[in-house]
Amino acid sequence: MKKVTNLFFKYFLIIAFFSSISVIANAKTITDMAGRNVEIPDVIKKVYVNHQPGIVLMHSLDLDMLVGWAFDLLPGEKRIVPQKYHSLPVLGTTGGNNSANREVVMAAKPDIAIMFTYLESMTISLAEDFQKSTGIPVVMIEMKVTSIPEVYRFVGKLLDREERANKLADYCEKILKISEKVCKELEKEKEKKVKVYYAQGPKGLNSSASGTSHGEIIDMAGGFNVVTRENASDGRISVNMEQVMMWNPEVILLADRIHSVVPTEKDATKLLISLHDGWKNIKACKEKKVYFVPCIPYNILDMPPSINRIIGILWLGDILYPGRFTKDIRKEFYDFYDLFYNYKPTEKELNEFLFSFSE
Repeated sequence: MKKVTNLFFKYFLIIAFFSSISVIANAKTITDMAGRNVEIPDVIKKVYVNHQPGIVLMHSLDLDMLVGWAFDLLPGEKRIVPQKYHSLPVLGTTGGNNSANREVVMAAKPDIAIMFTYLESMTISLAEDFQKSTGIPVVMIEMKVTSIPEVYRFVGKLLDREERANKLADYCEKILKISEKVCKELEKEKEKKVKVYYAQGPKGLNSSASGTSHGEIIDMAGGFNVVTRENASDGRISVNMEQVMMWNPEVILLADRIHSVVPTEKDATKLLISLHDGWKNIKACKEKKVYFVPCIPYNILDMPPSINRIIGILWLGDILYPGRFTKDIRKEFYDFYDLFYNYKPTEKELNEFLFSFSE
């Protein structure tokens, strides 16, 4: 029986492999953002995305093209993602936790796979391996936040969604230029940057370093991230309260439930102090400058590190330097949700999304 089962799976893989090859009978060759030459179909109708950053990109561009999700949708995502897409299968991821069953992905019959990631030797090897084993063309896309306008234009052309992609690219380009301008002005004025700590984990004693995908929005909003690369070479770090007291941040950002901090208390400062009594001695807590990071449908600072971070630049910039990044953060939030997620939040929802619990 075991031999029969093994033979069945081998037969299935062979059939699926050659089926995927037949799909690209009418093909063209493109160069992806990693510099790889990839043969893809002339017409692309369905796409497999290898991880959550790419899912968020496709959410903004065209959900109809997705063959499945990377993970189960969270409640906050279900509020924004239209109901008709909730039943899409969960296909898992490649790279990282590598939860995708490749046979299942092949059975979904995507025309291509999009790998939205950092372009380095390890991720390129993963892409080559996935493409070779499945026969599905893999197109690699750059994940850096500063590359997002270029990404939209590239993917828009790839998927024949240029008009919409260009609108999204133009918006992102505008925000990145604002960030660059304000940060240059702060340097020129020699203004002391606001010290920021990003509190994650069950006691708020996990954080993210400057210059990493999980910490770079603090940099782009003109903040001084007290956690540096020297503290955490991999971008993540566990700290103790004594270290935080030495840093004495002026602003603390409190991560959402993805990082184990569940906002059961509407006052961010009170919640943080409830996690560890030592927080009450920190300047940000004394001055009540602790802020929940908006997380519906996605955390706007880093989870996942995708296009959701663009609005995070304006949100955090407005907290650190009021009036310099935007004159009206509520309008910016509304416009972002409308343009990127095709969702028009009500006034009540805007309060919730911005964690404005003062009412």
